[in-house]
Amino acid sequence: MKTPSLLFCFTFLSLLVQAQNQYVLTRAIDPKAPKVTLLRPITSAAFRFDAQPNWANLRLIANGDTIVLRPDPHAETPQSQLVIFKQAVGLLELSGADTPAVLAGVYAKPMALPTYYRQFRVAADCEKPPVVPASVWRAGLTPPKELPTATVVRFVIVHHEAGSNSPSNFTNVVRNIYVFHTQTNGWNDVGYNFLVAQDGTVFEGRDGQGRMDGDNVQGAHFCGFNAGTMGICLLGNYMTAQPTAPALAVLTKLVAWKMKKENLVDPTSRSLHAPSNKNLAVLSAHRDGCATDCPGDNLYALLGQLHTDVANACDGIQAIVTAVSPAVSSPIVYPNPSPDGSFTLDVPQPIRRLQVVDVLGRVVKSEEFANAALRFGFRLTTPGFFKIIVTDQQQAQWSQTVWVR
Repeated sequence: MKTPSLLFCFTFLSLLVQAQNQYVLTRAIDPKAPKVTLLRPITSAAFRFDAQPNWANLRLIANGDTIVLRPDPHAETPQSQLVIFKQAVGLLELSGADTPAVLAGVYAKPMALPTYYRQFRVAADCEKPPVVPASVWRAGLTPPKELPTATVVRFVIVHHEAGSNSPSNFTNVVRNIYVFHTQTNGWNDVGYNFLVAQDGTVFEGRDGQGRMDGDNVQGAHFCGFNAGTMGICLLGNYMTAQPTAPALAVLTKLVAWKMKKENLVDPTSRSLHAPSNKNLAVLSAHRDGCATDCPGDNLYALLGQLHTDVANACDGIQAIVTAVSPAVSSPIVYPNPSPDGSFTLDVPQPIRRLQVVDVLGRVVKSEEFANAALRFGFRLTTPGFFKIIVTDQQQAQWSQTVWVR
């Protein structure tokens, strides 16, 4: 058992690391003094206005780039979309504002997605598309504060992010959205159950926290009437661009998989969504139930084709993305450190045994393997440092220290 002083030190260090990895700052902006120098750099920004601004004139100047500001289709008050920068900024200018504004600046420490998540074509069979888990892309950020709430999904709602159509790092986009949703909007988690990048990568949004599947966690995406729905957000702005083929292909597969899981047969079948009192199709868009232009005119125009593609999805259409076992030369354990004790082990050849020992040398987990798998998942329930010991079929051993925060 940890002593109170050790527990305090551990908690303090964890909070310190998280404070370095993420923070939110606010700053009032006077239209007469639009240039702002920040005490700490930020990786994304949104602006909330006292009254509806003249959106046609609004521009954000940062890092030498001039960015057109547009209204956030998900906000209930005058607010710009969340602008995610290619690199952190400390100086910015809000040009063309005709009403006072408040800057909501977000810093989410950038990270690159592990290389084990790469793309190639595979035949679809109504299986769940490979998904980047929240525990992977959220590494180093504060986990959800509360336990997830379950819901029985009868409607799938499609959104767009209304952000950039040419981001340099999709993982950083999702990390910034997460910090904005949790620290600025005050939500427990990302509002959506899934986020789909332009290259077809699928990110888990709502985290089931080991208690339920993420697709069954009630989100925060449908005008406050979220029960019974699952939200999928395509990254990008589809008022100004066309959705990419990879994103549409994996969206089709994701919806088809969920419909099969919930025994929902026809994506066009309509029924009453009691919380919103709207008559919705099984596959609907955000604007079908709310006063918004989300998911953008260009994506909304494809909804009919999506209905057809989803209905035919189990007949062998092709998906775009999968997560594959890497060609590793030695075992690797990730994420390390782990915020919740969940680890994945990739090995170059089949192993015989996995053991975990604590700092006192006590074995806390031991598993024997008879199959030839090259990827294994395991979970440790106690914070601290541990040694992972892997024994292969030839009795050779490999070890690595891991940290459960």
